Amino acid sequence: MIRSKTTLVIGPGAGLEIELPDKRELLTKMAGGFDFARLGSELQTRDMVLLARHFEKFARRISTTEDKLREAGQRIRTSARVGHSVDAVLEQHSDDNLAMAAGKLALIHYILQSEAASSKKIVFLGFDFDPQTVDFLFDYTYSHDPDVIAAVQGMNEPTMKAVLRLMRRRTGIEDEALVTLLDMRCFQFMRDYSLFLES
Repeated sequence: MIRSKTTLVIGPGAGLEIELPDKRELLTKMAGGFDFARLGSELQTRDMVLLARHFEKFARRISTTEDKLREAGQRIRTSARVGHSVDAVLEQHSDDNLAMAAGKLALIHYILQSEAASSKKIVFLGFDFDPQTVDFLFDYTYSHDPDVIAAVQGMNEPTMKAVLRLMRRRTGIEDEALVTLLDMRCFQFMRDYSLFLES
């Protein structure tokens, strides 16, 4: 572990190791995700639905409407037809605050999606788990079967069993050994599972 003040300078090639999408692939994904005309039809994709949900929540935060954000996404989609990278298309719309907001939100969505797909271990620490909130932790199932571990404290046994069942269902992981719920504090988990986290 790093024990002193350290600055990491990470170049654009760092994402290749964990299979993050490159600039062109991100632009293609954004253009496809912003095809909101297909929402509600048989041709809609999961990404369209998730981006529409994100737009709905984000629009309230930036005092605009969901329709205006979708229109901004459509402007990016149109530019993507001739653009060569996500950077170039966003630069083209640098004076359009809504297009920049829509583009950055989609970037975050796709990068985090790729990062989650490449993770071999997903650990939740210090989260107030209960059956009602577990549903919010997972937007989609994990086809690559990572180890998923959550540390909770003071939860009764029936609630722990219910949370564990929900976690397995929401992650889509069929192997029960890959999803674990532990009754311990965060520092205990970091101490007792340090080798697991480093492997």
